[in-house]
Amino acid sequence: MSEVGNAGVVHSGIRWDSGVPYRMKKVLRHALSPVLFLVASAFGQDVADQVIPRVVLPNGNALLQAVRDRLPAEPITLKATLKTVTSVRSGPDEITRVKAESTMDFGADIPHGSYTIFDLKGMPIEKVVVEWIKGNARFTYFEGANLLRKQDFVSTQMLKNAPFTWYDLSLSFLWWPQAKTIAQSQKTIRKVWLVDLEPPVELRQTYSRVRLQIDQAETLVRAATVFDAQGEKIREIEMKGLQELDGIYTFKDMAITSWPGKVKTTILVKDLLRSGEVGEPVPPVNPFPRVP
Repeated sequence: MSEVGNAGVVHSGIRWDSGVPYRMKKVLRHALSPVLFLVASAFGQDVADQVIPRVVLPNGNALLQAVRDRLPAEPITLKATLKTVTSVRSGPDEITRVKAESTMDFGADIPHGSYTIFDLKGMPIEKVVVEWIKGNARFTYFEGANLLRKQDFVSTQMLKNAPFTWYDLSLSFLWWPQAKTIAQSQKTIRKVWLVDLEPPVELRQTYSRVRLQIDQAETLVRAATVFDAQGEKIREIEMKGLQELDGIYTFKDMAITSWPGKVKTTILVKDLLRSGEVGEPVPPVNPFPRVP
């Protein structure tokens, strides 16, 4: 005869609770007690008292400043090729190739850089000069074979031969004033901090945020994910192949994936030159035109 109560079902003198006989639970509890005691002794504390240490998140603004401090203090020039692959359903992928050259001086009183795109014959297509001032990026744009200045340029304008903006290419979000560390994560074998950057008011019609992955050991940006004003992912920027050249850390290439369409662009660095190296003219203190 069986009875049903709050404690479970009693059948033939054995109480069943959650599918395990009560007597068996009691036997198991006594059998496992020495094992639990040995485990606790091995760790020098009671099992119930073990605490997983919390990760203390660094201040986002301080971490972002540390990233900027790691940028080369002397003028450098990078030469690269850009290869963009667009998948086409009805045929082969569309492939576009251009050349690029960038000169940057992060150690100047006003950090600045220039980014020039060339066709494969070396003729200029377009160029921007950017100055990073108090959390803002100020751009001047030039286009055509003679690189004539254009007045109707906006910093979130797309490149002519690539599906991302000049703001993305120059990583100008590294100078945004508001950053918050949200978590610790793992990228391949590297531990990284996840840091969300909040755009200035004038850019919020284009961006809602940028999430950085900052290498904990090297304090370098490993990747950045860009979100549009609606919070949708529109760009994924990944640095690959960290290398050191005479004390300057750089990446062998940068991969940019753009949505919609998941268009992939690879920026392959061909050369890195310091100011005054053989084959390169020594640039003046500030080789870029001032923006009125």
